[in-house]
Amino acid sequence: MSFGLDESSLPQIGDAVAMALEQVQSYLETDDRQQARTALQEAEGDASTSDEYGAIAGVVLSDLGDEEWGRRVLSKAIERAPSATALASLAGHALQIGDMDLVHTIINRATDRATSVSDAMGAAAIAEVFGDDSAITKVFYNKAETLVSTSNDLITMSRGVAVMDPDRARRYLQQALDRLSTREDREAVAEVAEEVLDDGEWAERIRTEGMS
Repeated sequence: MSFGLDESSLPQIGDAVAMALEQVQSYLETDDRQQARTALQEAEGDASTSDEYGAIAGVVLSDLGDEEWGRRVLSKAIERAPSATALASLAGHALQIGDMDLVHTIINRATDRATSVSDAMGAAAIAEVFGDDSAITKVFYNKAETLVSTSNDLITMSRGVAVMDPDRARRYLQQALDRLSTREDREAVAEVAEEVLDDGEWAERIRTEGMS
């Protein structure tokens, strides 16, 4: 993953649901699918947040292969998703069942919910992991572009896209150069060019131009 996520972006599962899901895994390890199903039903009854419903939907789809039930639980997760990153994580489940209409619905909601570069790039990072679909991450990159207000935004975006799309990362850095206002900003751009894009020659030119 190329963009760091803070702890608030990680799944938040309450104790009751977490314990129920642990029981489910124990039952699945002994191939007791009926008991696993019962424990999952109990987990669903205890769930109240998007993260909890999302976790349950993932187990229902991956381990029980019950698409109808999985869709119902996933719908509850989508309805309660509080952020762009939460929605992006749920798109992975929709991809898992091959429902591209649902994927597009989730991604559209997520892009609408992204109100900052950090939101959009955080969602892109999750989409890289859960979605495994470059088209989805590019939707979030494009949304981030509409939210840029400073050179630091562009530097952040360049770091975020460097692994998946180095040409885009270079373009963002060039745009950041055009907006520079301080020597510190120039050094930040040079560091990304050198350390992230592995272009020491460009980094040196950036630093040299800043001395003139």
